[in-house]
Amino acid sequence: MSDRPLHHSNPSRGFLYALVSIILLSSGFVAGKYALGEFNPETLSLVWATAGAAYALLFLLGRGSARELLIPRRLVAPVLGLGLVAGSALMLTWAGLRLLDPTFAAFLWRFHPVVSIILSFLLLGERLTAWELPPVAVMLVGVVTCTSGQWTIVGKGVILVSVAVLFGAAQGLIAKVLAPDIHPRVLVFYRNALAAIGIAAWIVPTGRLDLSEVHLETWIVVLGGAALGPFTGIMLFFASLRYWELSRSSVVQITQPLFVLPMAVVFLHQVPKPLELMGGIFILAGAFWLTALHVNRTRSAARSRSVRFYVLKSENFALTFTCPAFRGWLRGRVQGMGRARGGRRR
Repeated sequence: MSDRPLHHSNPSRGFLYALVSIILLSSGFVAGKYALGEFNPETLSLVWATAGAAYALLFLLGRGSARELLIPRRLVAPVLGLGLVAGSALMLTWAGLRLLDPTFAAFLWRFHPVVSIILSFLLLGERLTAWELPPVAVMLVGVVTCTSGQWTIVGKGVILVSVAVLFGAAQGLIAKVLAPDIHPRVLVFYRNALAAIGIAAWIVPTGRLDLSEVHLETWIVVLGGAALGPFTGIMLFFASLRYWELSRSSVVQITQPLFVLPMAVVFLHQVPKPLELMGGIFILAGAFWLTALHVNRTRSAARSRSVRFYVLKSENFALTFTCPAFRGWLRGRVQGMGRARGGRRR
């Protein structure tokens, strides 16, 4: 997974933001499943993204941060891409969730780190090792176990959620690139607003917009879920990327089914079938295994970079050191000494 250098490395804050984010997103997941009883997936996606954008805009205006909405021209294309993939992931997620148990769908979303690593391999030239194949195999065994004997019932939902995972992984990579330059509260606004525009452009001409049979109670659930999920949850996820690596946030994301399961039981009275639960355990185990391998590999690469030695020569001596900040300071000192010597000789 792509991990750009961090402006403010703070693993404790990164972990806290990622953990609260996944709890809020889990509650939004359950709220969305409830709302699908009266909304079609396309309409729910539009309302969900629009509400998230409205909350983000009100938050920015309330803080007096409207000027932050001006972003550099070089970032316009990535931001547009973020909105496009976010809208696609949202519609596909709700379409799949309509056909699946929410816990089962959450288990399938644990393929997110797998897809992120594959995209990093294909698009960013990162190395994919043979050690990462066994955990992927374990996760695939989990999917086969979950769908055993019921593919005709859940197959379409599995495919829809799987494609949504692909778009979700792309969203994570784009967000990681943008996070150092655009504040999360601004990024979450553009993510939701552009997603809403793209969804509206799709469903209004096709006649899929339908609000005719939605009751007040469902509206309350949807608007509350949008405040927790696409606004606060996504904003905190983007914020976590400013303080630690995307790969580590992915580790925290893997725990989502552990939050979705009790919420689904309490609020929806839905319990996954034994085979779905068993397969989900395989998926979780493989996802933790894969992400742990990737995090360890990232740490090893970072250590190898930190132990490289840099030699700086100036007339009569050579210096060897490893700390980048100290290296820059010392380079300036040595160059200044060289100029001073040259001046005395002249």
